[in-house]
Amino acid sequence: MTTHANILRFSFTLALLANAFMACGVAAERPTASAATLNTQSITNATDALTSALFWGQIGDPGGYSVADVLKIARKCNPNWGTYAANHAAAHAGLMGAMAFPNPEFEMEGGRATARENDDSGNRPSRNTWGLALSQPIEMPGKRRARKIEAEAGFAVAAGEQAEFSAMLRADVIEAYYTVQYHAAQQRLWDSLLDVSEEFHEIAKQRTKLGDAGAIEQINAQIELFKARRESKTAKRKSAAARSALNALTGGQLGENFKLSEGFNAAPRSITLKQSMETALACHPRLLRLATELEQRYATIDKERTAWWPDLKITLRKAAEFDANSASIAAGFEIPLWNRNQGNTAKARAMAQKTYNDIIIAFNEIRRDVETAFQNCEAAREQIASYNEGLKSASEKALAMAAAQYREGAAGYLDVLTARRILQETEQGYIQSLYDAATARARLELAIGKQMPMEPAKGN
Repeated sequence: MTTHANILRFSFTLALLANAFMACGVAAERPTASAATLNTQSITNATDALTSALFWGQIGDPGGYSVADVLKIARKCNPNWGTYAANHAAAHAGLMGAMAFPNPEFEMEGGRATARENDDSGNRPSRNTWGLALSQPIEMPGKRRARKIEAEAGFAVAAGEQAEFSAMLRADVIEAYYTVQYHAAQQRLWDSLLDVSEEFHEIAKQRTKLGDAGAIEQINAQIELFKARRESKTAKRKSAAARSALNALTGGQLGENFKLSEGFNAAPRSITLKQSMETALACHPRLLRLATELEQRYATIDKERTAWWPDLKITLRKAAEFDANSASIAAGFEIPLWNRNQGNTAKARAMAQKTYNDIIIAFNEIRRDVETAFQNCEAAREQIASYNEGLKSASEKALAMAAAQYREGAAGYLDVLTARRILQETEQGYIQSLYDAATARARLELAIGKQMPMEPAKGN
């Protein structure tokens, strides 16, 4: 009897211990209702903050400089313009030198002459003598004309160099402008992601403390936070460097704290590759500059070919000699017997051939650049279209659904983090596509050598 009672008492004790253990286990596995509500509300706030921070590349200060404003300043204040002004002045000086007439020559001599024989008095008389001569070289008409034509061609070459630089400067300014906007967008994006990462890090700490997550979740959230801080600092550095590069193109006229008004809101109008190629080969500044340079090379050949033509030299002479006074006129010219300027003429022909080869190379490189820039431009347009046609909205919906399902208990915390990361990567990719489209347009304009018409980009 006693043994049976002891057994019953022991079984009852085991049951109480089991119930207590199960109660403790449940309490360790599940947070209280207030803790669960706190986690759900924190994640909802974090996802709402991430969604509200989306700007999809729409950046710009209404009171800042537009692209046209910066281009106008660069065309006026870029320090390289002084080089092309000097080239034009050099061409003008070359024409002045080509048009100049040869200088006259003046000779004067004096002395004393003594007779070879004695006079009646037995002495050899002596007298003072002197002579004056004035000479004027006269060039052959074709010689001076060839020199003038070569000098006049220098103006076209200088203008061609300036036009080519103007096209390059335009492309560089546009690319630098949107590079500043790109890094400003990256900085804004990472600053917002830094705030969100801090919130998610706090959520992970709470979940770990409450036993709703393991330590690995907090470590992952901390890694995301460190990454956001690193990228935010990097974006600020790159933004400062891009602003410095753009300001340098304007000769420092934008100042330190300048603002830009235009975001990624323009794309090149869709034109065919054939139209692009025909336009480039018809009016590219590089080809026009090389054509004027080739004309100058041919003019140099004519100049060198006529340079050996002898000048006619007219001389007026007056002299007081020992036994007579004289006045005379003389004409003379150089006999081109040994040197007919063959070396310089051959060199001029070789330089003309080199310029002709440069034109062939330019045609080939322009075809390559146009096709490459065109394909890059079209690829960027297609990327933007793919984002506007579904990627942007789908990534936003995915995060909203994950947050809603998490609140209802149908999704886990990792589902929310995954949706958040996809949305973040989607916005980064979209900003990159906008930047690629803007810079590809600038490179295509440079490859064509002509400003392209503009239209608003769809979806912005």
